[in-house]
Amino acid sequence: MKKEGIRFVYVLESEEEIDGAQIVRTKLWNNKKDDPGPFNIIGDIHGCFDELMLLLRKLGYAEDAEAGMRHPEGRKAVFLGNLCDRGPKNAETLRLVMAMVRSGNALAVSGNHDVKLARYLSGKSIRQNHGIVLTIAELEQEDAPFREKVRDFLDGPVSHYVLNHGNLAFSHAGLKEEYVGRGSRAVRNFCLYGETTDETDECGLPVRLGWASDYRGKTEIVYGHTPQPEVQAVNRTVCIDTGCIFGGKLTAYRYPEKEIVDVDALQQYCEPAKPLVPETRSEGNMLSVTDVQGKLHLSTALMPSLSVPEENAAAALEVMSRFAADPRWLIYLPPTMSPLRDQPAGRLSGAPNGGVRILSEAWCPSCGMREKTHGLPGGHRSVPYGGNGEKALWNQRRHGRYYLHKNRAQIL
Repeated sequence: MKKEGIRFVYVLESEEEIDGAQIVRTKLWNNKKDDPGPFNIIGDIHGCFDELMLLLRKLGYAEDAEAGMRHPEGRKAVFLGNLCDRGPKNAETLRLVMAMVRSGNALAVSGNHDVKLARYLSGKSIRQNHGIVLTIAELEQEDAPFREKVRDFLDGPVSHYVLNHGNLAFSHAGLKEEYVGRGSRAVRNFCLYGETTDETDECGLPVRLGWASDYRGKTEIVYGHTPQPEVQAVNRTVCIDTGCIFGGKLTAYRYPEKEIVDVDALQQYCEPAKPLVPETRSEGNMLSVTDVQGKLHLSTALMPSLSVPEENAAAALEVMSRFAADPRWLIYLPPTMSPLRDQPAGRLSGAPNGGVRILSEAWCPSCGMREKTHGLPGGHRSVPYGGNGEKALWNQRRHGRYYLHKNRAQIL
């Protein structure tokens, strides 16, 4: 039953116990919606203790005997996991974060490196790579009680937290909309490792899927795990892992102010498998050629992972590039919002982002259809739509020829 996510089992052995039993609804451990903040959310540390201290002081924290570091205004620190490995001061980082969490001065979620270290400290066999050897060497210099505290601490954090009435959530590697506030093995694995294709690239790193580009939830998601040279904000998701361990920066996200505070790495402690470059993502509904290049991995309602071979994607791209219109040219006209016949020319109507302009309009009395031309300035061709918001169709071919001749429009 534990494999199914059932953590507590109660056995009622008599009728009296059954009659006296009460069902009490309890919150999931990740539910902290009643905590509005404010928060200072800190990205992947990886044992960069000196940079962490610089960042905390820059955020206004001061040393405290009980909590290690405490903010005078009560701002709670949030750690996005991957506290250790690769850096020079892993034990000191763990000691500080543990003290801050224990005092109620901070929250922390598990990272993939933290889970691996917890497995090692529990006596399980692991692959000692990706910098964990440095952490193990440091912990061997500590006493047994401290190692036990580290093991219990790293095994305790939940996969993610939901705060501020559901307006904010954070995890180590991200969070899909349907996973917010849920608890299961699938949710935990996503929060630890993100979404991958189970393939590796030329550098031996996992091929990641762009879940943030598809995110449309109302909850703001703050996460780390994937190092970038700068903070990446896409569709109400914010990645604040700026690769301090690789010579980048250690970054904090101040919430609800939504401000970025960072400090530069004092040195490069580890060589990245490949140079840090920003991820190319399409913003909102705007198409990007990178969305349809190479081998694609799609999620559908029937199949969680659908692969499209590179050659098939290239063929589809070639066809669509010939016959599709630039999305910025399209105007959405619901049937109930159809323009009136006497609507002034040049008036904006349903233009996304204000980027589409109606240039002219024509009324065809014989077929009873209004055609509109609209497009971008600079001589670009436009897309004709009927008065009901649908694509323009002509009952007689001569009407279409007349329209094309007059407006040089392209019919979808």
